[in-house]
Amino acid sequence: MPYKDDLKKFLMEQEGFSDTSYLDHKGNETVGYGANLDSPGTKTVMAKAGIDKVDSPETATKLMEAQVKEKERIIKSRIPQFDTLPAEQKTAALSLMYNSPKLIGPRLSELINQGNSEEAAKEILLRSNKEQMGGVTKRRMEEAAMFTGGKLPAITPEEQDLLETQIKSIENPHERERVFLRLRQLLANN
Repeated sequence: MPYKDDLKKFLMEQEGFSDTSYLDHKGNETVGYGANLDSPGTKTVMAKAGIDKVDSPETATKLMEAQVKEKERIIKSRIPQFDTLPAEQKTAALSLMYNSPKLIGPRLSELINQGNSEEAAKEILLRSNKEQMGGVTKRRMEEAAMFTGGKLPAITPEEQDLLETQIKSIENPHERERVFLRLRQLLANN
């Protein structure tokens, strides 16, 4: 399966779908699969893709695909060998870029450009969730594991405690337990 199919599936799972706009945790008007309507970039992509309104899974998917195409253009300027990365790493990097272009900053770009997957995974896992939100921790765990062959990078007990504290902030007890189980599974693969 081409990485873009995996990316599309991953983004749909992580972002969820809404056919009506809502305010995200930062107060941005959001719709579809996490499209920030307050972003000038989203408005530009919508105009280029001929999308006036996101009110169905089909238009949301069209917008997501157009945004991914634009994010891929940006990521290639930061990670010149992007095309040579393994499919899982491309998926993780574009997921981060889709979530926020700031997440593919100088440090992570440098680590990826150096081929340092283990440190890139640590950067994703431990330093790409500034607000330490539990739901974001879940996503970062999966992205980090994509960089290191389905496992998490080696972390200290203190770093594991930090992740567990973030997971405890997930309000839904069933989801919280599911994320704890996934953390244990990914750590057991080390």
